[in-house]
Amino acid sequence: MSYIDDIGLVASLESIKKNYKILKKTAIKIFEKGADNLIQFNPKKTDLIHFHSKNSFKKMATAK
Repeated sequence: MSYIDDIGLVASLESIKKNYKILKKTAIKIFEKGADNLIQFNPKKTDLIHFHSKNSFKKMATAK
């Protein structure tokens, strides 16, 4: 038995919602491909982390 660990996906857009949608769609595709190839992923251990600069966060907050 072996494990595939620490896969990183990156989406770089100004919209958190767009990044989330792109990353979610991509993760689902990877999970499906894995299942086709007898590879199991644990969705409960999957995290989305959004990095931003203070300036971009202020722009998003004032744009609402």
